[in-house]
Amino acid sequence: MFVQKILRIAATAFALAESELAAAELFRLFPEPVAAVQFTLAGDSRSRLFRPNTFGFLDTDEASLSGIPIRWDPEPRETTIDLNPQRAPAPHTFWAGVISLAAMTGSALNSFDDGLNEKFHFTSERWFQSDTYVGGGDKASHFVSYNIVSKELAIIYQGLGYSPKQSRLMGFAVSAFTGLVTELGDGRGQYGFSYEDFLSDAAGAASGALIAAYDLDDLIGFRAGVMRAPSTPKQDSVDGLGKDYSREIYTADLKLVGLARRARIDPGLARYLLFSTTYGVKGYPYALPEFRQRQIGFEIGLNLGQVVWDLGVGNDSWWGIALHFVFDNIRLPYTAIGYRYDLNHRQWHGPDSGNGFSFSTP
Repeated sequence: MFVQKILRIAATAFALAESELAAAELFRLFPEPVAAVQFTLAGDSRSRLFRPNTFGFLDTDEASLSGIPIRWDPEPRETTIDLNPQRAPAPHTFWAGVISLAAMTGSALNSFDDGLNEKFHFTSERWFQSDTYVGGGDKASHFVSYNIVSKELAIIYQGLGYSPKQSRLMGFAVSAFTGLVTELGDGRGQYGFSYEDFLSDAAGAASGALIAAYDLDDLIGFRAGVMRAPSTPKQDSVDGLGKDYSREIYTADLKLVGLARRARIDPGLARYLLFSTTYGVKGYPYALPEFRQRQIGFEIGLNLGQVVWDLGVGNDSWWGIALHFVFDNIRLPYTAIGYRYDLNHRQWHGPDSGNGFSFSTP
């Protein structure tokens, strides 16, 4: 950013002159700390504060001054330039490598140990069509799972001393490579290497990095959930491949606390609510086709991750990371209610928690 370059140049110049200013250990732009700088645009005078974030500024309402994006800060803070900043400690590369290797090893064990070895082959599973082997439930699973892996790895890498940008890139790269390892394992087994699965993995990993890069973690998220579902009756069952996806549900969440923050309103207790779209399948892959359902829905649920934040538990400790992993990423049973639309039979179901399914023809 232009302003940051100017500040860096000025800081360098001041540092060179520091040797001649023996009595001055810290140079301040103003004799007293200044909370904000005043600009007047079109007769409107408001406080401005340049605070660095991923993109150079962190505020809300945008304006422009000589082509430089500047934004309003309703609560300006003191700002000072330290010409002798402490050097950041070196990142813990050993533990970052151990964690990355562990993620890839776990993926390899999960896929290479799944079924008998066959000749390596590719397969086209397609996407969310009703006649695919699990109705797209696996694609939703791949996307959400690798979104979570990318996000959580980035949090861990940052805790190990890497910069936010480095952490996001590492989280994305390791997650995407882990997805590739999974597909290589599937390629020598009963499933085959599915490019649709790998694209879902990479898209999920990228979404985790992008949400963090744009500081949208408090607004947007994805979760995976489990629930009860009836077992397929023997008389209604068919041969299938893999696990039964009837007990899983995946959500894309809009967090009302983040929405209210951007609208500058007090959400009250609504800060603990989520509005979510959901996807889940029923009867795939082991039920007769007439019983199978592909359900897309919407629901209101509890934002348990926000509850953890408001209890003062952050991501600055291992136990805090563990708590947030569970409550930010897992949709716990009976914490949401909504309606689902069965794409196979074109019927609505609900209100329910995603478990409204039985082996009876709609």
